[in-house]
Amino acid sequence: MAALAISFGLYIWLSFGITGNWLNWKLGFVFLLICYHIACGILFLNAYRFNRFKSNIFLRVFNESSLFLVVPILYLAVMKNL
Repeated sequence: MAALAISFGLYIWLSFGITGNWLNWKLGFVFLLICYHIACGILFLNAYRFNRFKSNIFLRVFNESSLFLVVPILYLAVMKNL
């Protein structure tokens, strides 16, 4: 799903030539969200291999940290015309 979202997003961006400072910020947050997705994969592989995690509090904070990336992405997409 992530690969489809990235490929369709790149297609729309390159086809319509959307410009603006909001897009640079949004792409930065999307890049950080991709890094978060990769980190989730690493944590999943560690769990699959029965490696220990740092703590349950780390996992709780890590789980909710994606919200700090998704909210600005949505805000920048909705408020771009204001």
